[in-house]
Amino acid sequence: MISLANPKEEKRFRKQLLLEIEIERFGHNIELSDKIKKPHRQYFKWGDNFLVDHLAIYIMKYRGYDTASLTIKDIPDEAFKLSQNLKLDFYDRYYTDVLKYIPSEFRLDYVRKMGEMNILPFVENDWKEYRQVIAYLSNVYPVKQRRIVMMNSIFES
Repeated sequence: MISLANPKEEKRFRKQLLLEIEIERFGHNIELSDKIKKPHRQYFKWGDNFLVDHLAIYIMKYRGYDTASLTIKDIPDEAFKLSQNLKLDFYDRYYTDVLKYIPSEFRLDYVRKMGEMNILPFVENDWKEYRQVIAYLSNVYPVKQRRIVMMNSIFES
């Protein structure tokens, strides 16, 4: 596996773990080379890093609490329960708001290429679950609730 992350960093292990999950879930016949061992210590405590915590919810869904705890200390039981109670398909789809950042002359090709690769846009349930995860994380991080409220209004009308 080629990565810009230093092989000795927790980030490299997390990338490897996420890739392993995708290979298992979608039945890809890919053998990872240069696999690294689990980190010697936990680099983060729950609440230290939004992205790490956000990804930990996905990792817990498919690899369990103990695996996510290899890199994060003090993961709340509620986070694990959330991971088990949701489908979390949105992690495998693309957030449609990203399209506004792609120059209009490339947008159609981008959407077409994503479809060819079977990477789909968020659907209604993805938005619902995404909002649930963000709302949960907002108990720890300052998340712009206005965005969540705006998305709620789209699907409730």
